[in-house]
Amino acid sequence: MIKAINILLVLAATVTAAQAQQTAGLKVEASLEFTEYIVYEAIPITVTISNPGSSAFIIDDYGAYTQNWVTVYVRDRRGNLILPPKDKKFVDTLSIKSGESQTVTIRVNDFYNMEDQGRYQISVVVNRGEAQAASRLISISVVSGIKVGSATRVKEGYDNVTLEHTLLYWARGGKEHLFLRVIEQPSGNLFGFAHLGNIVRIAQPKIEFGPNNTAIVTHQTSRDKFLRTTVDFSKDSPVGDQQNMVSADAVREEIVTRHVTRQIGEKANEQPEKRGFFSKRTRRVKAGGDTKKE
Repeated sequence: MIKAINILLVLAATVTAAQAQQTAGLKVEASLEFTEYIVYEAIPITVTISNPGSSAFIIDDYGAYTQNWVTVYVRDRRGNLILPPKDKKFVDTLSIKSGESQTVTIRVNDFYNMEDQGRYQISVVVNRGEAQAASRLISISVVSGIKVGSATRVKEGYDNVTLEHTLLYWARGGKEHLFLRVIEQPSGNLFGFAHLGNIVRIAQPKIEFGPNNTAIVTHQTSRDKFLRTTVDFSKDSPVGDQQNMVSADAVREEIVTRHVTRQIGEKANEQPEKRGFFSKRTRRVKAGGDTKKE
């Protein structure tokens, strides 16, 4: 009996060691596109898990795999660990065969309240049983953005609810970006947030309102072009129709430029004035009855 128990303990220890070795072989890489995000903007972290081990790594509700999971950990600007939610899974299911890797995207602020401005530290930990593999620590900042325009409308279907539209600007990744944030008032709840693309700060962006709580934003994207964007937060992809427009000033400037260029070209193609003998004007002058040539 004792011998049998010892054999079982040895087998259990062997299995645990094998699992630890396989998990230790997992490689976890995490990355974010930017180092700064606007308050309420989606913060998608890209996680790549590589499995060089001899068996598949599986996350599933099936009993044998319930000890495997992925967790995103966040620390606030004071370095305090924010407890992850217990009722949500960061990754529901996952299966990575031996020698393969998979990439998943997790929206961090779907699981954590990151509305406070400041610096945050993010890491990703993969559990396989009792063993863990972790990514590097990533630091980001959550900022308010710079307000460049606003407008308010009554929310359709509600008499006492308004939608406060705010256009925000921020520079990152070597480019300047425009965002639209919509807040319900008086509740203060977020109605929607959208990244509208790149902007140049020459002309003031403009907000117009369409039907069914849609917003239409026009902003300048280069010296001579504007972008007109229809935003509908009732859809999965709120940034819908986008139309490029050319400014009237740019059109006038182009017409003048073409006219001047054409004149210069015509002048260059003109035949040079002849200065030889045959270019002299000849007139006849009578002097004492004689006709002379000058």
